[in-house]
Amino acid sequence: MARTMPHVEQGTLTVGLQGGQGALRVGDPAWFSWLETATAFTFACPAGTFTARRERASSGRGGWYWRAYQRRAGKLRRAYLGKAAELTLERLQTVAAHLSNTDVAEQIPDIARVGGDEALAVSREP
Repeated sequence: MARTMPHVEQGTLTVGLQGGQGALRVGDPAWFSWLETATAFTFACPAGTFTARRERASSGRGGWYWRAYQRRAGKLRRAYLGKAAELTLERLQTVAAHLSNTDVAEQIPDIARVGGDEALAVSREP
């Protein structure tokens, strides 16, 4: 049986083999535990979609973090999601909206303000 990539939609993570799936609510303690061992998942909401990947800091000092990737019009965009403990449903929705907002990415290619003092880095790769 083929494996499917874990997917978050409507605040619920669906994970497992086709036909035999399990579900977790984003924000529950089980969600944060799952993030500590997972490597990738897809996310969809009305504001946009992306693939999230768990990566290690290039310096090796910062530990593991999550980054969102979205390909639109042949361009790869990415944004920092944060460490596992920071991945709330609100954070995922905010990043999806910013990655999908062409105007924000075109006007401010390196950084977009999410609100308050928190910054969302948005970069585009060829």
